[in-house]
Amino acid sequence: MPAVAAGKVLVSGANGYIASWLVKELLDQGYTVRGTVRSEAKAVPLRSFFSSYGDKFEIAIVEDITKVRRTVAATSRLTSDFRIQDGAFDVAVQGIDAVMHTASPVRFTDGDPIDPAVRGTTSILASVRQTSSVRRVVITSSCAAVTTIQEDPRVFSEEDWNDAAVEIVLAMGAAAHDAFKYCASKVLAERAAWDMWRKWKESGEVEWDLVVIKPPWVYGPPLLPNIKIEETSESVIDWYRRIVKGVP
Repeated sequence: MPAVAAGKVLVSGANGYIASWLVKELLDQGYTVRGTVRSEAKAVPLRSFFSSYGDKFEIAIVEDITKVRRTVAATSRLTSDFRIQDGAFDVAVQGIDAVMHTASPVRFTDGDPIDPAVRGTTSILASVRQTSSVRRVVITSSCAAVTTIQEDPRVFSEEDWNDAAVEIVLAMGAAAHDAFKYCASKVLAERAAWDMWRKWKESGEVEWDLVVIKPPWVYGPPLLPNIKIEETSESVIDWYRRIVKGVP
């Protein structure tokens, strides 16, 4: 399918570090953007910053992205076996031509990001499934979904998954290191997305295509003003700790 060259794009988690830059880039390229945030308080700085774009930018409040069109199978929470229920993004996706899904737990200190990451991704896809206007969905994943820790160098491809992280979380549960939980969340969220999309595509239920972007560390200045260091990306926080503060 050709790229969506014009129209309205939904950016989830629009106040996030990467997402805010995406919103600006889309607006500068002439797209209309609808950004989702979790509360009116988070919408205020976005409205102010993007006010010069007028009605080309709008905001939708999605309080809980994990309100998903599925329930987890009773056998395990690490699964992509879903049943359809009401979704958090049902209203937000209406009249949208493309979706850029960036809203997902990123902090290693979040404890257990697996369920929110999987449920947020499957929720937005299930909502998109109900539309007729969407032509492309782009999900921000991470290279953590692909690469594994090893001594010998190797080339990774789209055939690779970080199954080691998932196995560690399955074996250790809550005792697993938060970094492994983060990696597992990226693996399971993306796998769930592909499983859902392929099933719907094969049955002719959807016409939109799915793209997944896997960035590594992401560096650069935050776009929105008055952002505290702890509110930026994990990449920037890590850089700040190591380079500015000298923490090993």
